[in-house]
Formats: sequence, C-alpha cells, structure tokens
Amino acid sequence: MGLLISPVKYFANGENMKAMTILIIVFLLTACVSACTQKNHEASVDNNIVINVNGLIPNVSNKGQVVETLNKNNHLAVSGFDLSCGYILDIDNKILGTLYCNTGKGYGSKYISNNSRADNIQVHNELVKEFTAKFGVPAKTENVEITLDKNNRNGPSKKYPVNRVSWVDKNGNRLYLVSRSGNSDAGLIMLGMDSDD
Repeated sequence: MGLLISPVKYFANGENMKAMTILIIVFLLTACVSACTQKNHEASVDNNIVINVNGLIPNVSNKGQVVETLNKNNHLAVSGFDLSCGYILDIDNKILGTLYCNTGKGYGSKYISNNSRADNIQVHNELVKEFTAKFGVPAKTENVEITLDKNNRNGPSKKYPVNRVSWVDKNGNRLYLVSRSGNSDAGLIMLGMDSDD
C-alpha cells in the first residue's frame, strides 16, 4: 500500500506531474510504434507483385497450364533444380489451388546442370535467394528447431534448425518455403492462397 501512496504524493506536485505525463506518453508511443512495426513486418503484402512459380499462379492458372509446366513425371524445373511436385485444383477441377514441391535427395531433387542430387538445404537456400531477388523481402521469416530421431520421426534424438520463409502478394497468394519439413532431409515449397501458418 505504501508503494502506491508514495508515487501519488510525489507526483501530486505540478512539475513532477508534467514530467510523469511526458514519460507515460513517450512510453506508450514507443510501445505502439514497436508493436505496429512488428505486426506490419509479419503481415506485409507487396501490392506491386503477383507471386508465381514458372508462371503458375493460384486461382489463375488452368489445369492445362499446370500440366504443361510440370513434365510428365510431375517435376518442375525451377532455379536450376528439378523438383518433384504435385498440385491441387479447385473444386471444379479447372484452376490451380495449390502447387507443392518436395525438396531433398530422397525426393529426387537434382541440379539440372549436371544431374547430381541436391539436398533440401541447398535447394532451400538457393530458392530463398532467388525468390527474394524476384519478389523482395519476405513477409515472414522464422528460424525454429525440430527434434528428430535417427529414423526421422519426431523424438528425443537430435535437434535440427529449420528456416521458414514466405511472401504474400496483392491477390492473397502465398509462396512458402521450409528447409526441413518432417524429416531432416526433406524440405517443402508451397504456392497457394494465403493462410495463417
């Protein structure tokens, strides 16, 4: 109780009250600017770009364009890599809803130039670099750790760093890359409508 009364007595004098008011205003403005900046960074949308991967755009590209862009084995050539991909069409089975590609040697990721295998981390790092040059600073980047056992199932064995990066465009499309997805030697690329991840 004494702690509450003492400040009240101290700031009852006019000069001290002005100083306290200024300090409170500065504190609140600093907190607001910090929170607003953080929120905008995480949810920033570039109103000048349309995210696409090899010309494929969610809710725009038709089934024919998807099939033509992916080769007969559902592989996509992107940024010097050959990646195993799949896709989900909209409810009418006509327009691209989501494009996803698995990365890593186990999924057959290869360098196109020499046909050698490419691991998920190599693919991830190159794609982040290229997509950043193409689409600008990502809307969200986070680094976390996952724990995997030696059979690549969640367990107590070993911790692995995971990098997650995403861009959002003016149409609400999101390009999402993750360096490790469930396995230490598998990553993921996903292109689709924006959702909270």
